[in-house]
Amino acid sequence: MSYTYADLAKMIDHSLLQPTMTVADLEAGCKLAVAYDCASVCIMPYYLKRCAEILKGSTVVPSTTIGFPHGGHTSAMKVAEAKQALADGGR
Repeated sequence: MSYTYADLAKMIDHSLLQPTMTVADLEAGCKLAVAYDCASVCIMPYYLKRCAEILKGSTVVPSTTIGFPHGGHTSAMKVAEAKQALADGGR
């Protein structure tokens, strides 16, 4: 099989989930994902709305985590997180 750069880039989800990341790190990470035309940016929920704004007009999809990091949240909490993620521009 032979893959192009574009094929490979669209297989990569750029994760920005380190708890020590700064706002500047998150901004730079979103812009890097656009520059490389990754498939998506997976970002901390509190920053998803800004991530969606940065990615608007690109083919990079904004995404986030639900029940992160262990998934031990109740189903009701996960539903609330998912609704908020969609409202904030997550796809």
